[in-house]
Amino acid sequence: MDAVIIAAIITAAFKAAPPIFERVFGGTPSSDAKIQNFVSRKYSDLQKLVTPPCVKLLKFAEGGTYHSVKQFRTHLYPNVTFKDHTEEDAFDEEFEYRLRYLVATGFFMFATGEYYITHLGAAFLADARRKRDFKDVLP
Repeated sequence: MDAVIIAAIITAAFKAAPPIFERVFGGTPSSDAKIQNFVSRKYSDLQKLVTPPCVKLLKFAEGGTYHSVKQFRTHLYPNVTFKDHTEEDAFDEEFEYRLRYLVATGFFMFATGEYYITHLGAAFLADARRKRDFKDVLP
């Protein structure tokens, strides 16, 4: 099968059925419990990996939907304006490092040009709330 066709199928699967993808690739009750246990044991190490702005991005994504770089940027910096599209694109390229960092840490996943929270990211947020960390960001 042609690589372009395979990529199109994968892209369509990510867009059309994220919950199905999550179930197939790691969303079982058993794996959720393992992730929660891991986060509970390693919370202090994981906490050192994120800053309050990163936690804001995790919180924004915890609904489980995909978001573009621009959606995350406008959520984190709602009052930033640009003189033209070129300047906005340049800023978004610089801003995207934060999202890619969250992918590298395992808190986010990147698919079809958009980012979404992983089970690890959601478990970390739950533990942060339980421990009342990041009070200025989390309720």
